[in-house]
Order: sequence, then C-alpha cells, then structure tokens
Amino acid sequence: MFPLHLSALSGFSDCCRKLLSSGFDIDTPDDFGRTCLHAAAAVGNLDCLNLLLNTGADFNRKDSFGRSPLHYAAANCNYQCLFALVGSGASVNDLDKRGCTPLHYAAASDTDGKCLEYLLRNDANPGIRDNQGYNAVHYASAYGHRLCLELIASETPLDVLMETSGTDILNDSDVRAPISPLHLAVSKAYLLL
Repeated sequence: MFPLHLSALSGFSDCCRKLLSSGFDIDTPDDFGRTCLHAAAAVGNLDCLNLLLNTGADFNRKDSFGRSPLHYAAANCNYQCLFALVGSGASVNDLDKRGCTPLHYAAASDTDGKCLEYLLRNDANPGIRDNQGYNAVHYASAYGHRLCLELIASETPLDVLMETSGTDILNDSDVRAPISPLHLAVSKAYLLL
C-alpha cells in the first residue's frame, strides 16, 4: 500500500489532501489493483472519499478482482459512501469477476436494508445472477436478511424470487441439485436451531 491508501484507510483527510497536493497519482493501484478510493469506500471514510471524488478519482476503476469502490461500500454497508459514489455516477450493475454486482454484496451484508434499498431505487437489477447462478434474493436468503428479502420482493417478480440456480453453495458434493432462495432461507433457519 501507498501512503495515500493508508491515509484513506485511516481517515486522515488532511493527510490525503497534502499527499494529493504534492503530486501523488490519485489512481495509483496497490498490489491488488485497489486505489485509495477503494480503501476509503471499504472503511466508510466519507471525508476522504469525497475529497478523492472531488479531486478526480476514477469511481468506476476496478481492482484485480473486478470490483469497483461501490462493490466495497456495498459489501461493508457504508451507506454514505455508497450514496456519494452512486451520486457521482458509479454503475450499480457492474459485475466483478465472480459475476456479483454491488447489490449481491449488499444483500449478503446489509442488516438494516439501507444500502440495498438505495441501490434498488437507483436501478440496481435484482435479477442479475453471479457465475454460480445466484441473484440478490439468493444472497439475502442465505445470510438470513429478512428485511433485504422484503425490499427485493417489493421490486422483483415472483418468478425471479422462486427460480433455482444450477449450483449449491451449501453443498460440497459434485452432484448438485438446483437450489432456490426458499431452500437457502430454510437451510439458514435450520442451521440456527
């Protein structure tokens, strides 16, 4: 990591400002292709994120995993950073190398539904499937996020909600039966008993 990355991770917006004024390249990637904007979005550092956006950071730049800063803000439920990135024009339906959108990550991690709801209101597509065939409904079901399921259900046709995928993330067997969001929700409930 570079000093600007560490400053963004630590929330030192004054340090970020000084590094940028000294000529540090704002979109310099670390060994994983992540820029300082990825770092600020991941930890929810809104002051640094806004500074970086206002200084011209590439908000759609992808790291070596194919993830944009918006993927990181959604995965860590950093609502204010997510709001700022979408407001700046970040694409809500970009796929990473696993085929996941920011909505997939929000469905898996968002317990209060704020990030997921904001993404849905900004045209995130809940029917997009990852490389394993899972959509945001599957993720919300697998992680037991009832509020996220309710929010997605209000935006998603019933046939999409009940579709099955071609693989099973809960089963290591080579022979995998199709699994629906309902299967995942029941499995999650069973595991909690």
